[in-house]
Amino acid sequence: MPLDAITLTHLTRELDARLAGSRVDKIYMPDKNEAVLLLRAREGNVRLLLCASQNGARLQLTTSQRENPKVPPMLCMLLRKHLVGARLLSITQEPLERVVRVQFEVVSELGDLEPRQLVLEMMGRTSNMILLGPQETVLAALHYIDMSEGKNRQLIPGVRYRLPERPDKLDVCEGLEVLEQVAMSREPTPCDRHLLDSLLGLSPLLAREMAFLSCGTVDLPMSALDEEARVRLVRSLSALFTGEGSVPTLLMDAQGTPVDFSCMPIAQYGTLYSCEPCQNYSVMLDRYYALRDAAARKKQKTQQLDRVLKNATERISKKLSHQRAELTEFRDRDKYRIYGELLTAGLSQVPKGAAFVDLPNYYEEGTPLLRIPLDVSKSPALNAQGYFKKYQKAKNGEQVLKGQIEKGEQELAYLESVQLSLEQAESEAEISSVREELTQGGYLARPRGEKPKKSGQRAPEKPMRFLSADGFPILVGKNNTQNDMLVTKVGEKQDIWLHVLGCAGSHVLVQSGGKPVPDTTLEQAAQLAALFSKASPKEKVPVTYTALKNVKKPSGAKPGYVVYFSSQTAYVTPPEDLLHTLSEQGSEKEDGARDGGKR
Repeated sequence: MPLDAITLTHLTRELDARLAGSRVDKIYMPDKNEAVLLLRAREGNVRLLLCASQNGARLQLTTSQRENPKVPPMLCMLLRKHLVGARLLSITQEPLERVVRVQFEVVSELGDLEPRQLVLEMMGRTSNMILLGPQETVLAALHYIDMSEGKNRQLIPGVRYRLPERPDKLDVCEGLEVLEQVAMSREPTPCDRHLLDSLLGLSPLLAREMAFLSCGTVDLPMSALDEEARVRLVRSLSALFTGEGSVPTLLMDAQGTPVDFSCMPIAQYGTLYSCEPCQNYSVMLDRYYALRDAAARKKQKTQQLDRVLKNATERISKKLSHQRAELTEFRDRDKYRIYGELLTAGLSQVPKGAAFVDLPNYYEEGTPLLRIPLDVSKSPALNAQGYFKKYQKAKNGEQVLKGQIEKGEQELAYLESVQLSLEQAESEAEISSVREELTQGGYLARPRGEKPKKSGQRAPEKPMRFLSADGFPILVGKNNTQNDMLVTKVGEKQDIWLHVLGCAGSHVLVQSGGKPVPDTTLEQAAQLAALFSKASPKEKVPVTYTALKNVKKPSGAKPGYVVYFSSQTAYVTPPEDLLHTLSEQGSEKEDGARDGGKR
């Protein structure tokens, strides 16, 4: 949901109390719409995030760290020029508007104190970030506005800053009596829509909640409200606007994932969502947007790779379909040999220029007549030779097609493993690893001017590492590169290798240290193999396991592909708390490392 003006009011008060008097140490822009100010505050070093994106405009303290571009945007360089070393004076909100002013005090080149402001406008598609100098003149902005664009204000360097046009709604700041005016309406408009259209600062979620608290439903028309409901509506609106009972609250689904947030507990969804109070508003926003933004960034960065994998999979699947159909025809090749032999034996019985001939079939009991199609432009002998050639071509073609089909099936399985690695990749480094793998495999063109990195130049990637209940390290590959590393570099001959049967998944390695591996450890390793595979979350997933000495990587094989022999199979069902259980027992798993590989 967008950050509504009422929630923003509580947030800015909280930030102002915590950050007033702090100093700006560093400034970064990990995204073109986001600025992160590293502040030295009373409570220590903190990160203040200002985001002007279309779907997530907000202001908050954050603990997450993002990769920064190699070349900072122009706005970032201007912010550094004017604000690094500045003292943060206050954080204020325009009354019931989604506009926040972060006011600073800087020392000019002449040693004088000068004001600076960083204004954040959080208004959906028109969200913006503006740096103001003395007399509120515009120094820089994320998005400039020229009068030629037909807007009602100009936003270019040197002009005086003007606030966005204010909506034509009632302002509670002028007096709480406006709430009674709104509640006494007899219009047929649904209650939530009437509140949203009448009062400044409300969001659709809060408007529905006010209607629900007063009427027990969200779509009852204003004309149907009785006097008690109108009294409850005024009381609920008054508590909302005055901040009575304000609690930063996350709405959680059944899986414990944040789906929305608010400045108060939300009751309108019943048991569909649960409410979880947060320590403060920054924690609330950090938790909510961490998952959402990570998913959005991943989708943006993996979109091209998804398309490449999809196109390659469709192309190979279509080719395999044609090859299998052709193979079916080739398997019926014996009829051509029989046609040729019967024609050779009965040349004298074939009329010249006939389109077909019926000859006794000596290969069937009772020698029934068999109709043989003929080419009228050829002699009976040439027709016989033609059938022998068809038979030989089909015989040779079957062997070639079997090899091509096997190769295509292996490539299809390989692409499925890369797709799994991409789906489970969480960090940019893991996505880059998949991109490099596809580029080296010829599925993706390397950008012009970019040279391939040598293996020694790439940052070493670490597989996920767990500790079993018996104290044995269990390594899980995140992608095909790490799967190969586990088999060819990390593992010892006596270690146990595991992989799910029949579909793409991670290679799992139990480091035995020369000791016998207990059944408990084998079961946990098999559960990890099942969890990090395409088979998850099925029940009774077949997982094969064997000593690593029985696993070989064929020369020239695609990344992640191995052959093995003398293996056993276990059927396991990964418990929901498997990762939590293993983590409690000493996992050294990397942050964000939840990926899979290939057989």
